[in-house]
Amino acid sequence: MFDLKAYDPLGIGLCNLAASQKTISSSRWSELKPDHLDPPARTAYLDTLLQLREVFFVNIASFARSNAGPLSPIRGLGVRFNDAFPIMTKEPAFDRLRPDPRPIEGNLEKVIIATPDPREIINSWLRVLVNAGVSHHTNQVQYRYLLAQRPVPEGSAVFGPEDAERYLAKENKQWRAALETVSGFWKNKRRFTWSPGEVDAAFGFWLFPVDPAEKAPLGLAEQDPLSWNRVLDLSNYWPELGLSAMPQ
Repeated sequence: MFDLKAYDPLGIGLCNLAASQKTISSSRWSELKPDHLDPPARTAYLDTLLQLREVFFVNIASFARSNAGPLSPIRGLGVRFNDAFPIMTKEPAFDRLRPDPRPIEGNLEKVIIATPDPREIINSWLRVLVNAGVSHHTNQVQYRYLLAQRPVPEGSAVFGPEDAERYLAKENKQWRAALETVSGFWKNKRRFTWSPGEVDAAFGFWLFPVDPAEKAPLGLAEQDPLSWNRVLDLSNYWPELGLSAMPQ
């Protein structure tokens, strides 16, 4: 943060921040206190926290679009394909569509959160602010929970439209193969079939509004224990769509 402010010709530095639970925990950021820093770095750090306009809690999972019943780590969801769930790319530029213009009502009813509980990163962020003596409502900061699936397996990164087409074709083939396998598990030889739904694939990410002051964000009940691999009903939280501006 010090370098971003020090080398900014305007002397402003960071205004929007994206962080994952791994970012905060691996750097022990939530344990940092301003008096651990040299005076110039301390000033830059506090100024940056005080001037933030938007904070993005990042959750990029290795699976979230497809759940092939017994072949998948999520139990109780059955055989389900969420074709609206965005796929992350390597393109840093994006357009924000407020809200996601696609017909995604049904897709939001059962959304896989295949990473740590959303409350973990929010609690970690609040510890960052408490240690810095900063209120999370300072400057009317807007908070968003960012959801996307990274292309799998490794080596399937999407840089442009051709990569995107190849990835969707591979995903389609793998999903049909999974359905063939699952169909063989049923004694009555029930056949699972699938064809692309009415929702076009999106390459980018979802942005859900969250308020760190809420003890039960994104529809979670306050008494729910912290847990990995949740399935949440987000139909009351229609997201924005960050659409990757991939070169043509």
